[in-house]
Amino acid sequence: MAEHFNIRAESQSSTPSDPSQFGDLDSQTQRTSYNGLAAAAMIYSAAYLFAFLTDWFTQLAADGYFHFEPLFDTVVSVVAIGYSLFVAWWCRRQKCEACTFTPVAMSFLPIAALGIAIQAWGWETEGIAVNYSGGPWVWVGVWIVAFPSVVALPPKQILIASSIAAATVPVVLLTSAIAHGVPPEAGNLPWVAVARNTIPVYICVGVAYASAYRVFHLARDVSKARRLGSYQLS
Repeated sequence: MAEHFNIRAESQSSTPSDPSQFGDLDSQTQRTSYNGLAAAAMIYSAAYLFAFLTDWFTQLAADGYFHFEPLFDTVVSVVAIGYSLFVAWWCRRQKCEACTFTPVAMSFLPIAALGIAIQAWGWETEGIAVNYSGGPWVWVGVWIVAFPSVVALPPKQILIASSIAAATVPVVLLTSAIAHGVPPEAGNLPWVAVARNTIPVYICVGVAYASAYRVFHLARDVSKARRLGSYQLS
């Protein structure tokens, strides 16, 4: 039985305005990244909202009244959730351009990381200034490592975006300490805690880069395999 193949033209979409090489991927691989980013954005916003509401209700059950988060914390949280919903909507429109996908994905990674890291706001006033380990930055590290596995971005772009995302941890910790003051009993330990809890996040940046290198090169090889000259099998 004869088999029929449909062959359609597939042009390289890389342009001078898209130096990231994401446009060099075939349209099917690009769509996979669009869908992956949309799914990541929806999961992020749902998980964030769930955690926010859970925290409120557990405080209500324990104390009998709501503890409203600080205004700064709340504003950043709303911005992070709102931007994640925008990114999900933008990716689902099926009208994404390769040259705009890269900056949107790169901006989403650090903005979402800031939304997680901001949960450490006021960390030095919670009675944990001397012995503080773990916390929101653990999830920042998880977020940084997971991102390149669902979004095929070039390693260089992942390195830049994840480095900025990791920087949200020391920025939030130091800014909070400056805003609220360092407890006298803590001495210099808060600064040690900042360093101790920042270093693992930057290790995650290295893991993300290695993952992105493998994922993107695999995606590019798959794209090349789908093409026959300037045509693509479908």
